[in-house]
Amino acid sequence: MPEGNIRESLRSCANSIENADLAKRLIAAEGHFEAAEKQYKDAAGISELFTLPSAEEVAGIVTLEEMKWLYKNKFAKLGSPCRWLYDRLRIKAKICPLCNCRPVGTLDHYLAQSSHPAFVLTPVNLVPACADCNKAKLASLASTKREQTLHPYFDTLPADTPWLKVEVTEEQPPGILYKAAPPGHWDGDLSARIVQHFEDFSLAALYAAQASSELAEMARTFSTTFAMYGAEGLRDYLSQQARDRRGGNPHSWKAALYEGLSFSDWFVNIGYKFVA
Repeated sequence: MPEGNIRESLRSCANSIENADLAKRLIAAEGHFEAAEKQYKDAAGISELFTLPSAEEVAGIVTLEEMKWLYKNKFAKLGSPCRWLYDRLRIKAKICPLCNCRPVGTLDHYLAQSSHPAFVLTPVNLVPACADCNKAKLASLASTKREQTLHPYFDTLPADTPWLKVEVTEEQPPGILYKAAPPGHWDGDLSARIVQHFEDFSLAALYAAQASSELAEMARTFSTTFAMYGAEGLRDYLSQQARDRRGGNPHSWKAALYEGLSFSDWFVNIGYKFVA
């Protein structure tokens, strides 16, 4: 969970603005913001954020446009007195928890600014993210539990079995196809959300591009290992690489890559030669 709460965010922003009327209205609506924050946490805890209704104002006295202005010009703007609140959230993760691949550079509103003004400055609604994931998500709204993407603060994936799989196609160079394949014994709603997350953030294309670079870097190692130990030796090497990477993250795209390669008879016998 992130540090801070909506009261801290509101008061910091209210103290930094020249518009005395807006500052007064923000403080007057503080109780409404805090009640909304509690409602958010309760709903997120049972994966039902989709049930929170959209709105155009907060407590009938603060508008959506005013909240968006506060976020852009006070909370997120470099050099602003409130920027430390933004940075405190952003630096909590180095790698984007939405794609588990690219570096964090921004904050993503899990519930969009454009439809949920009460959560524009709420820390639990602000997720460290890379710019690409932030842009990909935009203002999409889920209407059911299964349409929701994963929430890094509230959703924990079981570590017993990976959900990410790789299929190797017999091409020159080898084709790497990533698939979201949650185990059958997992909760059905969670599995559906993983698939939704995988699709919404275009992770198949992202991971395939990363895999291409990884294979190019490892091409010499594959050839050397085959020359010394043969196909089964190469398979053992690939399996060990998968296990090592699963130790740090059971759902790693690299672990899925090496596991998929180790399962491919074609790759360990001849396909490794075509890695470019």
